[in-house]
Amino acid sequence: PRNARLRIKSNDPDQPLFEVALEGVGTVPAIIVADGDGELSDGTAIVDFGEELPGVARPAETFTISNTGTGPLTNIEVMVVGNHPDDFVRNLAGMDTTVSPQGSTTFTVTFTPGALGGRSAILRILSNDLNNGQFDIQLTGDGIAADIAVSEAASNLTSGGAPRSYGIGLLDEPSAPKTFVISNVGSATLSVTNVELTGVNKDEYSFLEAVPPSNLESGESIEVKVIFTAGGLGVRDATLQITSNDPDESVFMVGLTGTGVGIPEIAVERDSGTPVYNGGAPIDFGIIGTGSSSTAVEFTIRNTGTDFLTGLTVDILGDHPAEFSRDVTNLAATLAPGASKTFSVSFNPTEIEGLQALLSIGSNDADENPFEIRLNGTGAAIEREIVVEQAGNRIQDELSSVYFGAVGYTENSERVFTIRNVGLTSLQISELSVIGDAADDFTITQDPAANLTIGNETMFTVKFDP
Repeated sequence: PRNARLRIKSNDPDQPLFEVALEGVGTVPAIIVADGDGELSDGTAIVDFGEELPGVARPAETFTISNTGTGPLTNIEVMVVGNHPDDFVRNLAGMDTTVSPQGSTTFTVTFTPGALGGRSAILRILSNDLNNGQFDIQLTGDGIAADIAVSEAASNLTSGGAPRSYGIGLLDEPSAPKTFVISNVGSATLSVTNVELTGVNKDEYSFLEAVPPSNLESGESIEVKVIFTAGGLGVRDATLQITSNDPDESVFMVGLTGTGVGIPEIAVERDSGTPVYNGGAPIDFGIIGTGSSSTAVEFTIRNTGTDFLTGLTVDILGDHPAEFSRDVTNLAATLAPGASKTFSVSFNPTEIEGLQALLSIGSNDADENPFEIRLNGTGAAIEREIVVEQAGNRIQDELSSVYFGAVGYTENSERVFTIRNVGLTSLQISELSVIGDAADDFTITQDPAANLTIGNETMFTVKFDP
């Protein structure tokens, strides 16, 4: 209450001093502003909205305006000014612009960062408060984001940058794993939703362990181990693809490269597939008459490896190379994986003694170059020896007879004879004829071969037609 007296002086003889008592009550508004944590101070209060991804709204903060004065608080206005006013959005729906004494009203502010980093503004409340007609509150918040970083062998990688090389890999041989480290160097949670291998040769790269989705807080990391197993020759490329919520690198791609190489591998066989071993048991051509040639031994060279066998050569070396000859007409200088070619070797002795040589096969085989096969043979004095058989029985020269049976004059009978060369040199058959009184009754209907090499045979047929 406020009291005073009104005094009036005049020349009234009866009431020269006239006084009237004055009474009144003074009313003033008094603004108080508070949030969920309590009362705020004008000019010094700071309300921090915390951290959020750019473009994502934080929960709204409620502010209460109270009038603790004795008069109405009027002309209330709420505005946001300062550095980043658009990041702090006010909602004045339901707020009163006049608050009676001891009354209150509310409004909300929502923080949605427009960019990374610290964001700030001023919440300004205007009213008819005599002392705090402009009430300012500092508003702050941070725009944050996940930020992916990938490294390998302590080298930080760039998405889509130079590929990581595994070097040379043997076909079907797994490499040592490369370890890729996925880190969150940002301030928000990094959600790694998928890690996969893509690209032309993706099936030749594999994870050492499964890589499930993961959430990485700031500073955390995971390891991904990748193995290269070449499935073909030449350059083999793929991509390690990492999908996450990084705002500007949502798909981080790491190129992978390696070169598949094979191993040539020589294998040698003789005749009908019998394996011959490098430096193993010698090939023995037996006893052959001087000036003659043995039956040729055929050799097969196979490439059982995974790369081209190249630079193939066949030479005869050693003590008596001239006593052996080779025929490489069918041999090729290069064999693809799985391919084979043949050549042959003969023994042609010129001396009467045991003779040795070394068959040397050159190639690019890593551990069998040259591939060496020992050759043995014995040269002997020329001995030609013929054996004649009929029905498996050996016929003695001038001592045996072959019976054709009793045959009618309208009939005939045939016998098959075999000539064998059991000597030490080639056998030449210069003539085959039938002589004697009844020679005309016997006819040679199938002639034998004219030349028999050592150990070979030929057949002829004689028909009796009386």
